[in-house]
Amino acid sequence: MVIFLMGVLRFSAMASDKKEHGKCVMSHIAHSDGQLSQTEERRLSQIYNLMGEEKADFKAPCKTDWQTTLDFVSDAHDNIVLNVLFMAGYVATADGINKSIEKELIEDLLEAIGRQRNAEPLLKMCEGEIPHNPNSEKLRWIYSIGNDDNLKEEMLANCIFRSLVHSDGTYSEHEKEYANAQIKEIQSHQLNHPCQIPVGTVTNEIEWLENPVFNAWLVTNLGSLAQADGKTSTNEDILITGVLNDLNKSTDLEKLYGLTTQGFSEKTMLKVDEHFQFGAGEKIKSSFRSELPAYIKSIKSAQLAYELEHDIFVECPSYPSTPSTEPQMWVVSESGGFETIRWMPDGDVRGSYSVTTTASDFTITGISDIDGDSVQATYVATKSTSPKRLTAEDVY
Repeated sequence: MVIFLMGVLRFSAMASDKKEHGKCVMSHIAHSDGQLSQTEERRLSQIYNLMGEEKADFKAPCKTDWQTTLDFVSDAHDNIVLNVLFMAGYVATADGINKSIEKELIEDLLEAIGRQRNAEPLLKMCEGEIPHNPNSEKLRWIYSIGNDDNLKEEMLANCIFRSLVHSDGTYSEHEKEYANAQIKEIQSHQLNHPCQIPVGTVTNEIEWLENPVFNAWLVTNLGSLAQADGKTSTNEDILITGVLNDLNKSTDLEKLYGLTTQGFSEKTMLKVDEHFQFGAGEKIKSSFRSELPAYIKSIKSAQLAYELEHDIFVECPSYPSTPSTEPQMWVVSESGGFETIRWMPDGDVRGSYSVTTTASDFTITGISDIDGDSVQATYVATKSTSPKRLTAEDVY
């Protein structure tokens, strides 16, 4: 019951007035036909226990009117909405029958959160006893709770990766190592259990997102992860073929596996993007190149701060010595003048940076070669000017 318990614990941590509105949802449903059955009372007691609440007198209906309760649900956080729907569903099905008045109240809840008045999926999921692991993932999916594009991408990737690593019945140590090292966006422990959504349902959603960068990232990782054990299985081939089909791309698995045999890297993703024509290349390269103006602006601030304290600008020879298609570690002790002005980037860098000085001014230069074509993008800034690109827009 981990997923459900996490939700109700968050629910119990709310302010007391909001908590009462949540309880009122269950009370209105339980008393909707004018009486409270023994099974409904037992179900309410069970949910209250999960919430960490003391036993209450369920025979008295909630005093807050239904519309006020609906207003609370409409403004509640997604996690609270999800758990209120579960609670409502389990109370409504406590007697083993779906009463029309209870169904109508749940449809009111769905309408309050901007969803269609279709209670059937929820009621079907909540039939019988509360399970050890209520399928909150499926409920979130069915009613699109919290599914903005970013969250939906995360859910899609999570579910597809889980389906892949469990497609042969085991989640191997090599797959775990790959997930830990490469799939930074998904926490490895999240892959420990198979996805509860049919993979066909998941992959059908990919095309809707129309995000070429996400699609290129996903397919590159799928090809790499499938080979983490040194070989691929028939079930992995079938799953990846399905993903490519839903993306209306070539199902050339031999090419995909050939490109991704060394694991995920930005350079590999660009090659996958080019072959399968996702159209993400320019966006990816532009995103990587954007470190140049950002870091140049930061270096400028460091130079000005140092000059204010020491009355001199500091020359900084090129560091790293050359730009790279892959991130390079910034070693402070080897960064020369940058160490003197106490500047370092937030993480690894692809560009190379340098500073030349005069008695009264400095020029910061940043260069990159993201695509490895030996044509370098160049940005510069001075004491009085902001970072400016000197090369063409299509040079990375």
